[in-house]
Amino acid sequence: MRFRKAVLKVGKYRSPDGEVDVTVDRLNHWAAEFSRLKQAKQVVPIDWDHGTSEADMQPLSAAGYAKRRSAKNTVGKLLDFTVSGDGAEMTLEVPDDQAAAKAKANMVYVSPVIFPKWRDGAGNEYSDCITHVDFVNHPVDHSQGPFEESGAIACAIRMGLSEPFTRVIGVETPAERLSNSNT
Repeated sequence: MRFRKAVLKVGKYRSPDGEVDVTVDRLNHWAAEFSRLKQAKQVVPIDWDHGTSEADMQPLSAAGYAKRRSAKNTVGKLLDFTVSGDGAEMTLEVPDDQAAAKAKANMVYVSPVIFPKWRDGAGNEYSDCITHVDFVNHPVDHSQGPFEESGAIACAIRMGLSEPFTRVIGVETPAERLSNSNT
């Protein structure tokens, strides 16, 4: 399942590691660094609770994620991080049934892990970036919104026919509506 979640409104948060100052500039930086991670084929995994070591809270290569995906605590991945008004929005893919059910029921919260610096296997260096997201009970960010299911819309465009055709899956075309109303 895919979910959207509003997170990290501009302000100051107190974490066990110290104060986290969220500004619009910092949100934009996190979005840009996440974009760089995706372009480098790095995956920001989602796990249950926070890890106990630095290695537990780092991104994975796409191949590494595919291998680790069946690991006990890995429940999904961060698909997107965008700035939205005075906060951010995360898009999460959660294929784990138990985790998806808890997210859908809003029984858990998200907690992004922010590393001051991180370097991937290709030597790309990232600064002040989100490296991991965890499902937790007690988030530092209490401003976050509920999980909202995010369904994908599929679209097909065919070229070379006598008439242009665009189709959104699950939406009847005018010809289908006419045909269905005549039956």
